[in-house]
Amino acid sequence: MEIYWRSAICSSLIWFCLSTMVLAAPLPGADQPETQLRLGTGPSLGASLKINPIWEIGLSAAYPALNFQQGSYFQFDTARLGAYSLVQLLNINGFYIAGVAGVFTDFAVVNEFSPPNTWGIQAGAAFAYDLNSALTVRVNIVPGIDFNVPPNGWLLSPASGVALVWRPQPNIALSFGVNGNGDLLGLSWGF
Repeated sequence: MEIYWRSAICSSLIWFCLSTMVLAAPLPGADQPETQLRLGTGPSLGASLKINPIWEIGLSAAYPALNFQQGSYFQFDTARLGAYSLVQLLNINGFYIAGVAGVFTDFAVVNEFSPPNTWGIQAGAAFAYDLNSALTVRVNIVPGIDFNVPPNGWLLSPASGVALVWRPQPNIALSFGVNGNGDLLGLSWGF
C-alpha cells in the first residue's frame, strides 16, 4: 500500500506541474551524478561532468520557443545559458537529495544578438525517488534570482523543474516533464 501512495503522490505532482504551462525536461538529477550529454525539445543542449560519486557540474544552452516568463509564446526571442554544480547529500533506499547552485543568463535575440537582459544565480535542492529500477521521479526546487537593476525578482532557473525519467538502458534516459529551459521531452546519454 505504501508504494501505491508514493506513486499517486509523485504522479499528482507531475501532472500539477505540467498543468502550470512551464515546459522542460532534461534536468540535473539528485539520483545519479554522472557524465552526460542532454538534448531537449525546447530546443536545448546540456552537458554534465561527474567529478566524483556525489558531485557533478554542468552547462546548458536553450533557445526556447515557449518562454512564459517573458510573456512570449511560440516565439524564438530569448537564448538561455546556465551552469550548475550538484552535490548529492542523501542516498537512502531509492530516495535522494542533492544541493544545486549555479548561474544563468538570458539574451534577447530578436533581430540581432544583444547583451544579457537577465542574469543571476540559481540555488536550491534536487529530490529524486526511484519508483522501480527503470523509472525515477525528479523534483528540483531551484529558484533563480535576477541581479539586474532594477531587479526583476525570482525566475524559473534552468536547473529547476519536475520530470519522470525512464532508463531503457543503463546509459540512456528519456524524460517527460517541466523545467526552466523550455523542453517537454528530453534525452540523456551517459558516458
